[in-house]
Amino acid sequence: MKPLPLPTDSRRLIVLLYAMGLGVVLAVVLQPWYRASGEAHSVLITVFAVLAGFLLTAITLGADGAVDRGENWRAAHFQARLARAELRLHLAMLALYFAIIALAFVDSLELPLSGAGEVWLERAILFLAVVAFIGSVKLPADLVRGQLDRLDRHVQERRRRETRERDEHAGHRRAA
Repeated sequence: MKPLPLPTDSRRLIVLLYAMGLGVVLAVVLQPWYRASGEAHSVLITVFAVLAGFLLTAITLGADGAVDRGENWRAAHFQARLARAELRLHLAMLALYFAIIALAFVDSLELPLSGAGEVWLERAILFLAVVAFIGSVKLPADLVRGQLDRLDRHVQERRRRETRERDEHAGHRRAA
């Protein structure tokens, strides 16, 4: 027997817990290489700045698509609530990107931290980077899905409008 699918929130929680566990492990394992690399700061800042730009685009497109969802006002209201929740998650991810960029920048300043302080700062950066990267993997698919749904809604609306116009036109011809 096939197990029941998990609700979306449960899946997100499982992915978050997985990402955090992997983040802890990789932060400890990769920290020595991060410290030895002269370009790790620049790479992280560049990667997450690009991801932040992509996410801002996704937020904009997602907000635009939320307006025309739903067959009636109740369905549109429900879809708007879902869109708001999704936008809040995207804003949290954007804040995470900016936190990684800020921490990587602070780390690149080579402030006089103790050895342990430097190690824990680098581990924190790597932990957040792993969590954010895993959280970002699904974003392109979500964006494409949202745009395809929007296209389908436009086609369905146009079909309804043209069918209604055709039926009205046919009704006028019969009456004449």
